[in-house]
Amino acid sequence: MWGWAGEGLEGQERRMGGWRREGYMDAWMDGKRMDGCKRRGKTWMFLSSSMVGLTLKRNTLSQASGAGESPGWPRGASSSALGWQEASGYRLALKRMAGDLLSLRQHVTSLEVENGHLRRSLATQEDLGHALLTDVDLDVMTREELLDRLTTLKRKLVASTAEMRRLKDRVQQLQNELIRKNDREKELVLLQRAHQQQQAALRRCQEKVAKTKGLEETVRQQEKVIKVMERVLQEQLTGTSLSTEKPSGEALSEEVYTALLAENRRLREELARPHHHPPPISPRPPALPVRLGRGEQG
Repeated sequence: MWGWAGEGLEGQERRMGGWRREGYMDAWMDGKRMDGCKRRGKTWMFLSSSMVGLTLKRNTLSQASGAGESPGWPRGASSSALGWQEASGYRLALKRMAGDLLSLRQHVTSLEVENGHLRRSLATQEDLGHALLTDVDLDVMTREELLDRLTTLKRKLVASTAEMRRLKDRVQQLQNELIRKNDREKELVLLQRAHQQQQAALRRCQEKVAKTKGLEETVRQQEKVIKVMERVLQEQLTGTSLSTEKPSGEALSEEVYTALLAENRRLREELARPHHHPPPISPRPPALPVRLGRGEQG
């Protein structure tokens, strides 16, 4: 430290300028660190006070160096005293700068802690926003609380609007599905009615078919009986035409033949009309030709 006296005023000024630059660099680095925190008024106040302190220290050192160059003092005799004064001034300036840096770093740490508390309190306020919407009176709320409440209400309104739109779309979809199901139900009812009508018509047709088959069977039996009766009558008429004298039962046989022809005609007319259902006709037994033959023998 005592070797500074031999360097002369120019070397001491250069050394002091380097220390000043280092002090300014430290202050600038501390300012850059403080930029990461919230720029409140206290932070800038500490930074400005640090810069003012550095400026005052520079002026003090300049005055001290200027005082060492007074023309009343000899250069060789005052070199040791000037070096001691400069060393004391540098030491005092460094102590003050170190104290300022420590205070600034402590303040930055406190600001970081406060920032963490603010973030946690903000998260807590967001969680308790719904409770504040109903419990807090508007007259006792501050402007920030009102803005927070307004923001929360806007978010809630947007969410409610989106939910309402989604619910409306869902209701519309359900209504469309209900309408389609009602249409299908109506179609099913119509199909059931048509099926019932078809079943009834089918039963009627089956009954008609059964009746028609019964009538056809009756007609076939009657045709067989009629053919037998016609053959017997034809044989009787052929036998009676060979005799010269008319028997006593000739008039009766002609009446029977006429009746059989009329009955045959009526049955053919019934066959020509299938939709009309006549009562069943019981076949007559072929006993008349035998009885007529007995009359002729008598």
